[in-house]
Amino acid sequence: MSANEYVLWFIGMAVAIALILGLGTLRMAGLLRRRARAVEAEHEAQVVEHHHWYDRFHHHHHAA
Repeated sequence: MSANEYVLWFIGMAVAIALILGLGTLRMAGLLRRRARAVEAEHEAQVVEHHHWYDRFHHHHHAA
């Protein structure tokens, strides 16, 4: 392999690795963001549920 071919091969590998890392990072960031949003939504649902249960209990306590 000549010097020029070696340089071109090295650049090609560097570009390929950069693309793979870039895409992988973007995909991971997207998955993490989506997962965080899902956890937040689930947490909000639990808080609303708990609040509803508390209100019902509180009203029942008042009625008694």
